[in-house]
Amino acid sequence: KFTMGTDDKKAPPNERPARIVVVPPFWLDKTEVTVAAYRACVDKGACPKPAHSSVSCTWDQGDPQLPISCVPWTSAQAFCSSVGKRLPREVEWEMAARGTSPIRYPWGGSSAAGCGAAVTLASDATQRSCSGKRPMKVGSHVSGASPFGIYDMSGNVEEWVADWYAETASDLSPRAGASHVLRGGGWLSAPRDAKTTSRNWGSAREMGPNVGFRCAKDATD
Repeated sequence: KFTMGTDDKKAPPNERPARIVVVPPFWLDKTEVTVAAYRACVDKGACPKPAHSSVSCTWDQGDPQLPISCVPWTSAQAFCSSVGKRLPREVEWEMAARGTSPIRYPWGGSSAAGCGAAVTLASDATQRSCSGKRPMKVGSHVSGASPFGIYDMSGNVEEWVADWYAETASDLSPRAGASHVLRGGGWLSAPRDAKTTSRNWGSAREMGPNVGFRCAKDATD
């Protein structure tokens, strides 16, 4: 049982209100899915090769430990299924990011820690990324881990979750929609958009360099 969302009047409307949510036990990947892991899925024919939608896409960057980016929701879903997992539900993602305390950032701070704990833009007022022209290797910011020891829940790449997006945060897991939820912000996101409560969305065709994912699994599996 944990508090999801926020009552902070300065927060975007899609993060409000705060409410108590009960989540069954589950597992969540400690890191975002890497280029190496996704390449293995492509090699065995279970995942499509990412489109070269940007020079910043990580597929061809030559570093297997970067988070895979530029993958649409369907490709993320296909990868998780290929390894016996699934995309996390939005409530699971937020529970893993903040634990049972209503903290604003995974490391427990009430404000962003510059570039010391997360790979985002250096501040809300700049377009300069903490990582230059691409995200960093997964798990690079150990001090930014969530209460459960999960890395990059804030920054590096935004992460697809299973849910359709609804503008009203209290309307969890709508049965249909036009876009899916993205959580956590990425290396091209402002710190204010990389909080534990931050919610974004992407269409079925969204495959930008700021977008990646991680997988989840029921604890009973």
